[in-house]
Amino acid sequence: MGMTFSRLGAMAVATLVVAGAAQGGSVTEIDPFVGHFTETWEGFLNYQQDPDFYLDNPTAIMGGIGSIANAWMVVYEPGAGATFGLGSSGSAQVSDGTKGMGVNNANQTVVITFELPIFSFGAYWGAATDAGFPNPNTVDVAFYDFNGGLIDAVAFQYSHSDTGDGGLDWHGWSSTTAIGRVEFSSDFLVIDGLQVLVPAPGAVALLGLGGLLGFRRRRRTT
Repeated sequence: MGMTFSRLGAMAVATLVVAGAAQGGSVTEIDPFVGHFTETWEGFLNYQQDPDFYLDNPTAIMGGIGSIANAWMVVYEPGAGATFGLGSSGSAQVSDGTKGMGVNNANQTVVITFELPIFSFGAYWGAATDAGFPNPNTVDVAFYDFNGGLIDAVAFQYSHSDTGDGGLDWHGWSSTTAIGRVEFSSDFLVIDGLQVLVPAPGAVALLGLGGLLGFRRRRRTT
């Protein structure tokens, strides 16, 4: 059985890492990277296979070091016929593997809460365009520390209307302050290939998180 950990313990590490740091902070956009933890949705059933259709709200991700919350989350799998439309931008593709996650409603906010201090976060993104939605559409992203204070807020635009290929675009950020929560909002939002970096690889060993990679999720495929 994998070792578990408490949010209190994670917050203690976050406090240690950012001791003496000023309140607030800022984020800087960064190129694609390979994180210490990732979520590619390959361990979940697609919405056609899932008897409940929607994922749990919240759902544990990245082996249990985070959770993602929204009532309309589905796992899509284009190659298996479980597609996810993005209006004029086409059917959403994936960044890796065969599956991605889409939020099956307009004007939605998704919240990812971390149990570890995160200093870099990124993913591949998409959102609905035309058919009653802006083109390009805007995705708003806000970063919060472990005390709930706003670190920074950013926005980017998405449109693949020129190709209609449903391709996803990378956006990632590095923070000067430990991230405890990320909130992002748009219409029929899609996200795949999530990546996060903890302060240093040693932090994983410090908290005994190796066993979390075997974390069992209720909808994990066999």
